Amino acid sequence: MKKKSKELEPQPLVTYWMAPPDVGAPIACLASTYTFHAALFEDDLLPRFLGLRFDNTERERIFIAEREDKLSTVTAAVFVDAAHVDGRQTTGRWSQVPVRVPGGCQHSKITVLVWEKRIRVLVASANLTTTGYRRNREIAACLDFYDGDGASSRELLAAVLDFVEDDLLELGSMPPGTKTRLAEVIKSTRQRARGWKLPDAPASLPTTTFIPVTPKRSKRAGKGVIDPLLDAWGSKSASSICVMTPFIGDSANAVRTTMNGLMRVARVRGAEGHLILGGRPSEQDADQFNVDLPDWFRDEWSKAWKVDADAISVYVVPPQREGEKVDRSLHAKAIMVASDERTLLLIGSSNFSPHGLGIGTHNLEANLCYVARDQDHVRALESALPVDWEEDLQEQIRWPAEPLTVSDDPQSSSPPPPPGFEWATFNEQSGKLALQLEGALPATWSIWIPGRDVAVFDNTRDTLSVENGLLVLALDEAARVHRITYVTIRWTDDEGKEQEARLPTLVDNEAELLPPEALRSLQSDDIVKCLLSGKDPIEWAEDDEDDENEPGKRKKNGDKNHDLLKSLDTDAYVIYRTRRLGRAFAALSQRILSTLPTQTAMRHRLERDPVGPMMLARAISIESKDASDVGRAATLFALAELTLALSYVALRVDPKGKLGLRPIFDGVRLEIDELAKGFGEQASATTPLGRYVNSVRTRCARTAKEGINAG
Repeated sequence: MKKKSKELEPQPLVTYWMAPPDVGAPIACLASTYTFHAALFEDDLLPRFLGLRFDNTERERIFIAEREDKLSTVTAAVFVDAAHVDGRQTTGRWSQVPVRVPGGCQHSKITVLVWEKRIRVLVASANLTTTGYRRNREIAACLDFYDGDGASSRELLAAVLDFVEDDLLELGSMPPGTKTRLAEVIKSTRQRARGWKLPDAPASLPTTTFIPVTPKRSKRAGKGVIDPLLDAWGSKSASSICVMTPFIGDSANAVRTTMNGLMRVARVRGAEGHLILGGRPSEQDADQFNVDLPDWFRDEWSKAWKVDADAISVYVVPPQREGEKVDRSLHAKAIMVASDERTLLLIGSSNFSPHGLGIGTHNLEANLCYVARDQDHVRALESALPVDWEEDLQEQIRWPAEPLTVSDDPQSSSPPPPPGFEWATFNEQSGKLALQLEGALPATWSIWIPGRDVAVFDNTRDTLSVENGLLVLALDEAARVHRITYVTIRWTDDEGKEQEARLPTLVDNEAELLPPEALRSLQSDDIVKCLLSGKDPIEWAEDDEDDENEPGKRKKNGDKNHDLLKSLDTDAYVIYRTRRLGRAFAALSQRILSTLPTQTAMRHRLERDPVGPMMLARAISIESKDASDVGRAATLFALAELTLALSYVALRVDPKGKLGLRPIFDGVRLEIDELAKGFGEQASATTPLGRYVNSVRTRCARTAKEGINAG
């Protein structure tokens, strides 16, 4: 096993979040982590995945608005161990889902990135934290699935999606609407890949297998690492086994349990055991290295391998190598099994511990197992580990009495919320905070929100009123100036100790979210201006604000004439407005046609886009209530034209109805038609306008029926 130091630096993990060339628009991002930094996810990872043009270091306001707009058309969620949720999340456009694992923790580090023409899966040892992505020595694998040569296998993708659906989704605490959206995106990802010519799992080496660790649940046995690892390895006897781990459990008994599992691998006589550990040179003796693991681990390892404790083969990965300016702790985990005929490498989130390997007790973990025979493939597996096989092998090792870190991942300073607090939601439109309560609750507890020094609910002060287990709290305006992304639960435990934990607020229905601040409360004239400008709403809003703030800036003559006609409400203005709306409808149609044809993206574009058809129709209707008869008739005509345009666009976007988009179009069209009926007194059936409006309704219904029949 040979490797030079200059080959050790891996590709930064953040680069894998960037879209490869020609993969189309982003669709979904599903990730899991033990510890979590929301700022890294929002400001660094999501912008790469979404392909944002701006970053948070310049024009922060437009960066946030662009991110909000892009997130509106994708589904994004992070599954976080319930004790490690991060309250610094700033937007409800993505979901932070707390996961509770019976008898263990959510420790997997897996990411599924979905674009139109590619699905990327990352299986790693790194948490979604700045330490994990920027500093630690980690290990990760990138699997790409696409319609072409060189893609990963269909079975591998199915196994990953099964883990996300059957384990992360089921153990996550979330409202029904959130769970439905995430289940739909998993289903649509499977359907997307079904149309691709992905290869089947290879019948011979090299092979790649997804190996999760999952807890025992009703009607489901727990899954561990050792049995599938043995299946992947086969009947060959190993000549060496190498373990890389930063954490090994909390006792000698735990190590003994893990070693018993490892020693199930068949070995030749004289097989060697190797360790890769984090450590550093001793300050007293430069030839001696202090490692992070304790002497009782050394003793159990030497007993299992039947070698003297001083003869254990140990590779010590230092915190700094030549050219590095900061300490980089070893956080990678791996098991390598080798013979003269093949090599196996297991990488991922599992530490060398009972919980990590699923021996008797289980975390939620995600790993990949590679088995190779060809020497080039074997060298690639050896080179994947952050170790220098020539320089890191040390003979003089000092083992502390206790591990320098109890866990490779920092423990939370607080426990997860009590089991009775399932999930929380916050409705930005109504300002209502809701908590799902189930089962027994602590004797005393209270709910707090950021920025308030008084509890919004205290069970010793307030009357508990729940319906179907739901506690709903209406917050005042001052309490909801900013998005409430988490609540703090404070309670007294059974031992009388005061405890507190955070619960992220989720979104049950995306219609509960407000649009970006720059695009709220747009009037119809603003929407039309934006559509006719040819710019996306974010650019238009920013440019419009710059124009307003520029000293001496005056409106163009066309705008002056427009304002004069509008103030007089003349027939000339009505004609001008109608023609202008016609051009805007054409631009709006193109905007819809360029939208990604997924239900999430199209629902946002039609129903909630600040410059979309529903918002435009509502703005036109509200502003026309007090108009003259001529103006109200023009409004009715405009709304009819808008429904007709939507009908034709729907036929082009989903001609056979197989994408499930037609019901979304039909719902918006019917809602706009209801708005039009409020101006019906201007269009009796005997008038030309009335006959035209009725013919539009008939034509729209016929077009919808044609689409259904075509499907």
